[in-house]
Amino acid sequence: MKTNSLLLLTLLAPLTACASSQAVPATDPLAFEPVQIREAARNTLLDAIKNLEGNWQTKEGATTTFEVTSSGSVIREVLFAGQGHEMTNMYSLQGNSLKMVHYCGLGNQPEMRATSIQDSKIVFTPTGVSDRLSADENYMGAMTLTLIDEDTINATWTSFTGLEAGGQMVFDYKRID
Repeated sequence: MKTNSLLLLTLLAPLTACASSQAVPATDPLAFEPVQIREAARNTLLDAIKNLEGNWQTKEGATTTFEVTSSGSVIREVLFAGQGHEMTNMYSLQGNSLKMVHYCGLGNQPEMRATSIQDSKIVFTPTGVSDRLSADENYMGAMTLTLIDEDTINATWTSFTGLEAGGQMVFDYKRID
């Protein structure tokens, strides 16, 4: 019995040491630098997009729908729903910024980030592009969302080739419900 108890303690000692350790090993591939969170900045950005929940349309008939999902932590925007060029944007907090991933009709996924709202504008700047197959492939690399009033928004998209900004696409939306 004494031998079994000693063996059990020998086996449990390393597990207990691991469980009581609060430090993340430097070699942990999931380790990250802590961010000093500014709740007001984060909430302002996320709430601005949450307030867009509903259906929107341009004079030309282009549509977009914002939907709050994932217990309020993510907003999904669907552009041109049901059409051959339907696209999706996903908005979520990342540190003190608002991250947006644009699942583009071109097949790539530009990632952008906004850090504040200034003059009713949320400016998303590029941080990367997933599934870009060549250096000269076009992608939507920046977007400015202007919150005109509770029923009117403007989305100005900038296309890029490599690091060079190209043309812009402008959408003036009115809330339809």
